[in-house]
Amino acid sequence: MEIILVRPQLPENIGTTARAMLNCNLHDLRLVNPRCGWPNRAAYPATSGADVILDNATCFASVKDSIADLQYVLATTARNRELLKPILSLDVAIDELLAHAVKGEKCGILFGPERTGLENSDLEFANAFLVVDLNPDFSSLNVAQAVLLVAYTIFSKQHMGNSEQKFNLGYNHFVAKSDIDLFLTKLEKMMNNGRFFKNEAMRHKAIENLRNLFFRSAITDKELRTLYGLLKK
Repeated sequence: MEIILVRPQLPENIGTTARAMLNCNLHDLRLVNPRCGWPNRAAYPATSGADVILDNATCFASVKDSIADLQYVLATTARNRELLKPILSLDVAIDELLAHAVKGEKCGILFGPERTGLENSDLEFANAFLVVDLNPDFSSLNVAQAVLLVAYTIFSKQHMGNSEQKFNLGYNHFVAKSDIDLFLTKLEKMMNNGRFFKNEAMRHKAIENLRNLFFRSAITDKELRTLYGLLKK
């Protein structure tokens, strides 16, 4: 289970995130373009001993790179978004996440920067949004607090032992996000060659809509082969 911090601003928050993760037996931390640079020794004092999480953390230049090998991705958000994706409560979102994980799929959860949260360009890679119901007049969370809420929910559900019984009802292998990205690159090239785009503004919006559609979907390897066959014809 990958915890992905997108453009974190303070090294101390990376350290407290590591502490929250190890509290809940999560070990895989990914960082996307941290403002403080990485590695950064200033993050270590805040771990209270969870140094192993930071020692093994991986750093990426973009959200796209950070989720390339994943097959199911949740994005945390506290605001209404114009993107059309499922909006799941914490409990339902973690059930869905574990449903994919018990089938051997690689999963991840995106957390945005402290001041602004995730941008729409980050959210397009997610299958669904995770929203925590808090006081509507004050719903702001520190990033490590948000990670702890989500991580504890994962931990508690795994130890209840219910997820596999409820959701492992059949096996479908979903493709990684990088496979979807390759397909979309080919599709855009064919649309361009077919003179689909009337202008650059249309290109941008059409591609944005397609990326939102395909990254939102959980696509199996068989379905992707069918789509490639469709393009070939």
